[in-house]
Amino acid sequence: MVYADIDRATANRVERYFGAWARGLAPLLTMQLPLRAGIDAVALRPIDRVGAIKAPKLFIAGAKDRHTKLIESQELFAAASEPKELWVVEEAAHGDVHQVAKEEYERRVLDFFEKRLK
Repeated sequence: MVYADIDRATANRVERYFGAWARGLAPLLTMQLPLRAGIDAVALRPIDRVGAIKAPKLFIAGAKDRHTKLIESQELFAAASEPKELWVVEEAAHGDVHQVAKEEYERRVLDFFEKRLK
């Protein structure tokens, strides 16, 4: 449930709290990053770097996530190098996968570790 890029992450959050009309305000927030945080929005684009990670990756996404929308998780997964796995939890939102699918979550994570960390 990592955002693909800070621009969409900001727009998603602005929309979630203020409505769809507010998405247009997101650039005003992201353009403040260099001034307030000393970092450029270009540096906050995991989608540009995930392909270089050679370690096994397990992407878990909630289909009802309004912070990081499913299409963004799918794009991040597509950009990732192998080995990789994607699990979409239909009833989950952002950060509640374990609560929504506790047994399956624990089984999948443990299976992933067992398979990939031998």
